[in-house]
Amino acid sequence: MKDKALNDLIKDYIMDKAKEGYAGSHVKSTPKAVKSWLLFNGIKLQRNPRIRGAEDTPTLENEKVS
Repeated sequence: MKDKALNDLIKDYIMDKAKEGYAGSHVKSTPKAVKSWLLFNGIKLQRNPRIRGAEDTPTLENEKVS
């Protein structure tokens, strides 16, 4: 696959998971693994799609220290 096709595939995955309601921090892990595998096989992607809420921790946002 060409670079643009791979980037489009990753972006489609990110958008699909966002529509399904997954947290950005959860969605971030799969493209990270795919990019790592591609790099291991000598393919470096030039673009990095942004993932909304990738650094958020929604399950911890109402957490209180007791």
